[in-house]
Amino acid sequence: MYIPLIDFNDAGSDVGKRRAKVSSANKAIFAKLVLDISGENPFMKAGQVKAKAIEIFLSAASIDINCVETMVNDEYGYGVYEKINNKRIAFIPKNKRIINFLYDSYINGVFSDVENNI
Repeated sequence: MYIPLIDFNDAGSDVGKRRAKVSSANKAIFAKLVLDISGENPFMKAGQVKAKAIEIFLSAASIDINCVETMVNDEYGYGVYEKINNKRIAFIPKNKRIINFLYDSYINGVFSDVENNI
């Protein structure tokens, strides 16, 4: 399965259009990633597939994390954790748009501690 490098920054766009442009490109990549993972692992549940897709997607953006389907405060979603000490970085509720949430989290510096600067 090939996934291109993910870039949450688009310096060529106006600030107002940047999120929409970056998100639309990344949504297509993420959707294909979910389809590829579910095709390769037909016995995985949908939530497990999305958690694995989030992990691979962020890895392609040089962000080294673990992601699991979890429940926090009676709400199901995806827990994003540091690989080294298993500290929770973020919780993505299932009703959120994943790519928009990841974009906003990246821009707000949520992943700065686990980002591999290449």
